[in-house]
Amino acid sequence: MVIKKHKSIIIVSVGLLILICLLNVNRLYKINIIDANYELNDNQDIFINNAPMASDSQFPDKVHTFLAPSDNLTFSAPLEKGFYYYITIEIVTPHNCTMKINILDPDGCNFNIFDSNMSYYPSGLRDFEIPFGTAMSGNHVFNFSVEAVRTLNIHVKIEQGPHCIYKYVAPLDNNSFIQDDYRRVENGTNVIQEIVLETDIMYYFYIYRTSPITILEDNTVTMDYFIKDKNQVEFIIYVNDKLADIDGFTKFVFGTAVGGVYTLNITIWCEVEHVNIGQAIVTEYNISEQIPFHNNTSDANASDTDSDAGDTDPFRDLWNSTMSLPTEWTIGTLIFVGGISGTLIILIINHRKKNPVHLDL
Repeated sequence: MVIKKHKSIIIVSVGLLILICLLNVNRLYKINIIDANYELNDNQDIFINNAPMASDSQFPDKVHTFLAPSDNLTFSAPLEKGFYYYITIEIVTPHNCTMKINILDPDGCNFNIFDSNMSYYPSGLRDFEIPFGTAMSGNHVFNFSVEAVRTLNIHVKIEQGPHCIYKYVAPLDNNSFIQDDYRRVENGTNVIQEIVLETDIMYYFYIYRTSPITILEDNTVTMDYFIKDKNQVEFIIYVNDKLADIDGFTKFVFGTAVGGVYTLNITIWCEVEHVNIGQAIVTEYNISEQIPFHNNTSDANASDTDSDAGDTDPFRDLWNSTMSLPTEWTIGTLIFVGGISGTLIILIINHRKKNPVHLDL
């Protein structure tokens, strides 16, 4: 009886030891996964909230001397797509001049963004700030051309501003943006895009020009805008309507009656070589109380998950926990448990050999 009692104690001890080892290993594994996910999410947040940008040292912030009767300052800087860059110029000597600024994008397309008289007196013509929103990433060439009767000094500074859409819309959850796109267009450029919209949702459409146009050129930009739903029903939004100036945006609302693929057909008309155009589509709110079908499926799955959560089968949970471990963790656990079990078996066999009456153990 004493030997059987010892046998039962050994079996129970081995079982408890195996159970404790598996639970501890799985707990450590989950902790490591949580820490890894936290580190990954933290890095993703840093990347999202601090989008890649050129360092300040790559942008000029210095007083330059421009020689009479004409002089130029040219340099290149890497710009990121979809951001505003603010170009500040200020006369810092008691003189006057005519300043012209043009920018070449990475494809060599020219943007004439500024042409005006400057003078230290009156102060209203002393300094200017010109915003330039990009449609592509890469090196942009800046050219400052000055004509003056006398040599003068001008402070030139360029700094990166906010993401273009955030100039008009407060930062939102990324899931709220259906589209945030930027393009360089010419007169007559037609853009056709397909996007997926849900039914019974109100969407806000923002369209805006991000590149300035010198006052010596016609800065009127117009557009045609048509939308087709998945049933090929066409909605006319704009026909030769004027796009807002550089300091504003054009906005319209669009509530959907069906879900699916929508086709956007946009044509831009302008009197200059190139303009940069941005468009953002934002999910605003549910119009009706109708719940899309896929949400019902999600709710059903969630209910199943909740009901499963109430099922507390420890052996199934233990098995699932063990099977969810990485291969190397599983092998290590089995070797460890197997070593302990083997040692106990050897001890039992040796004990049995020493038993003179050969009782059943």
